[in-house]
Amino acid sequence: METSVNLSHPSSCLLLFFLLFSDHHSAAGTYIPGMSNAAARMFNRARKAKQAREFLNAHNTARESSGVPPLGWDKGLARFADKWAKQRKPDCSMQHSGGPYGKNIFWYRHRKTWWPERVVMKWYEERFSYDSKTNSCASGEMCGHYTQIVWRDTTAVGCARVKCDEGRGFLVVCEYNPRGNYEGESPFDIPKLSLKLHHLLHYCHFPPFPNVAVSTISIVTRKVPSVWIFKSVRASENRL
Repeated sequence: METSVNLSHPSSCLLLFFLLFSDHHSAAGTYIPGMSNAAARMFNRARKAKQAREFLNAHNTARESSGVPPLGWDKGLARFADKWAKQRKPDCSMQHSGGPYGKNIFWYRHRKTWWPERVVMKWYEERFSYDSKTNSCASGEMCGHYTQIVWRDTTAVGCARVKCDEGRGFLVVCEYNPRGNYEGESPFDIPKLSLKLHHLLHYCHFPPFPNVAVSTISIVTRKVPSVWIFKSVRASENRL
């Protein structure tokens, strides 16, 4: 008796996937090496893509609620975050890389109790410790994770999560570009540097003296990290 399989059913698709990528012999009795490795690579890519979507969606949900434009996912930032997180696997230490990007770091013990959205929302809860009128954190509280997440000038994010050695827990690292938390600037304001460039370009197009060329340009750099946001090195980290 012949039987048919409805491949539209999820369980049937999983069965087909198992048959194709398992380490069993083919129907003709010929062993196909490397199929299990291919399946593992495919599964790992799918897992990373899902994790990326969860991190990005959580960030953009927070930014939308704060009235700032959404971020895009940057694979280069994700690789940078992954490389640094893996360097910290032996001790699970929440140290900053000192790289050119903004960074949020989070540590937790049990995998089942934390997932990308909850980690980002934990950072976002720091909004209750941020005073927009004084552009500062509440006394004794942290708000640097929150301000980096909603920093208007930031356009891209990339995150990674690693399992630390010897049961030390899990480490989450998110990188942001351009970085935020500049001293004296609000996360919701148009960057001062952008305003300076706007005025500079206006001057270049409409100079007060037609016969005089602008030969040198001096731009004041922005200071980072902000003293008021980071009360200490630990202020940009969470450990739960």
